[in-house]
Amino acid sequence: MMNDKEMIRQFNEDLDKIQN
Repeated sequence: MMNDKEMIRQFNEDLDKIQN
């Protein structure tokens, strides 16, 4: 299971993909 920092990092990467 991923830790919180890893989950947040992945979440932010996904947001960047959507916005660009």
